[in-house]
This record gives sequence, C-alpha cells and structure tokens, in this order.
Amino acid sequence: MGADNDTLLDSMTGLLEAHIAAAAGTLLQQTVELQRRATHTGADAREKRRVAVHEVRVAVGRRGFIVPNKLFKLDFAQRMRALLSDGELVAEVLDFGASQVFAEVTNYTCILVLDRAGLSELSYRRIRGSRDEVLAELVAPESIRAQRVVTRTLGANPWVLVPPEEAAVLEVASTGSERLDAVTRQIFQGLITSADDVYVLEDRGERGGRRVVFSRASGSELELEPDLLHPLASGGDVDRYAFRSLSNLLLFPYARGGAGMRLLRLDELGRLARTFEYLAKHEARLRGRERGAMDHDGWYAFGRTQSLGNHHRHKLGVPRLRSASSCVRRRGLRLPGQRRRERDPAR
Repeated sequence: MGADNDTLLDSMTGLLEAHIAAAAGTLLQQTVELQRRATHTGADAREKRRVAVHEVRVAVGRRGFIVPNKLFKLDFAQRMRALLSDGELVAEVLDFGASQVFAEVTNYTCILVLDRAGLSELSYRRIRGSRDEVLAELVAPESIRAQRVVTRTLGANPWVLVPPEEAAVLEVASTGSERLDAVTRQIFQGLITSADDVYVLEDRGERGGRRVVFSRASGSELELEPDLLHPLASGGDVDRYAFRSLSNLLLFPYARGGAGMRLLRLDELGRLARTFEYLAKHEARLRGRERGAMDHDGWYAFGRTQSLGNHHRHKLGVPRLRSASSCVRRRGLRLPGQRRRERDPAR
C-alpha cells in the first residue's frame, strides 16, 4: 500500500483499538470458507472475486475487518450473513457507503467489528463525504448517531442497514405499502442502438406535417416523417420524480407484431421516403456496427434487440450511473441504456 493508504489504515486501526479486545478463534476462517463454498453466478461472481477480508487488529474476544459493504446485499454472501445473524456476532458496522477512501482504487468498504461472545444488537453508522472528510470523522466516530438493529432479525436475506434518519423514513414508507418486486414484472435494460448519432435526433419542432430534427451523424437539420419518431428520455433527463423537458426523438424502425416487436421490412420503410433516404445515407456506418455483425439485410436494426416490446408499458426509469438516486414513472416513452423495472399492469 502507498503512504496515503497507510495513513488511512492507521486511522482505522486507532478506531478499532477502542473496540477490539480478544481473539475470535476460527471465525475469520469460517467466513472465508463460506465465501469459497458459496454458489454464485453472473454479477455476483464478479463481485465475489473482488471480495478481500482485511484483518485490522486482534485482541481477546473481538476482531475488526475492512470489507466490501456489498456483502450485506449480494447473493454470494447469504450464508455468511446467516452465520453472523444467527450467532449474533456483529458488534458494529462503520459504513463508508460510496465514499472512496483508498487512494488509486475504486471500492465500497466498511469496518465490520465482530464479537464472538454475541450481542443481541449491532450498532450501525455511516460516514459520507470526500476521503478527507471520512478521515476527519474517523477521529471521533462516536459523534455520529448510531442505528441499533436486532441482529437475529437480519438473517440471510440482504441487510437493510441505514442511519437513524433514513430508518425513520423507511418505516413510514413501508407501513401499508407494497414492495416494488410485488407490483413489477421484471427489470430490463433500455434500448441500445449502437449508433446513437444516427437514431437519436434533436427535436426542433414541426413544419408542414413533418418533424424538423438535427442529426449528429449528418451534421445537419432534416425534415422526416413523424411515423417512426418517439420521445426519448436518457439518464440526464431523469430528475427526482419527473422528467426534465425532453429535447430528443428516437428513430424506431419497428412495428408491433404479435406479443413483441418486429423490424420493418424494407418495402415498409420505403413508404417513408425521407426516413428511408436518411438511413440509406448512413448504410455503410450501420452495417459496420458490432464489428460487422450488422452487415445483413436488416442493417438498419438496433444493435441490441432485447426489451424492444416493453417500452409501451408503465415503467420506472432509473439512470444506470448517477451520483444520487433518481427515478420517474412513465408510459410509452423510449428509455435508452438504463435498467428499469416493468410494472405489472394488473396492479
């Protein structure tokens, strides 16, 4: 580790010395073995490979570890969470959330203090801010109000650990409400065209029954038939509880066919002369997408076709990469490159 990380570990070690007082026997070996034996797939497998448990200080009875805070949520750590919960082994969690406290490394960490003697409640604190702000708070963590949680109630499922002020909000929100997974059907990713400069057009109004748009691919203003143009919301358009004023349109060369969407035939597309002419102008560019995989008769299709038929439904749009959470509900709007949860129409 570099000097910056040594300084951080010194601060953490000083904090843990106030809590730690004896050896925890084989607890570390048990938790590492549970990680090794846990079944895992997909994203959880990638997260599991990144998990590293760092022992900070050992005394008589307690141990403190710097660990990824994702172990409280992801599937690979279910058995570990069950062990910690059933044995009432967690004394304290000091969570750094999304704050990046280690230099030259992107990770999401916390200090986990375990007590082999067992405690009926754990203490949870969250520290947010820049790296310097986190280090300053570590000098006197007791100044941060702690949330007390009955450890045995947590179990193997994802642990919901939040500061007291957020816990109060969650308690009110959960009273008489339904869980999101109970009223939605699936989570799906938004549209991926593999050529946004062609398909995503700036809306400049209407003229003579046609839509005036600006194409980045053409570098010019065009007049196109409105038939295949739909309002488009990207991540930057999603504000808290609402969309900002939308300025883009999506050229969507598909029609509903049965339960899903089908790509328009060339003869169908040709009935929209201006739209067909525009796409044909960029045919070479569109055929070259996906390392040549789009060089076929359907060269004007989107680069990815999953979820094409879901965008007319009620849905919650959530930006994929944001510094803070935002979401908005909308029906019939195209949403590119984001994950969203499809609402069950019966609810």
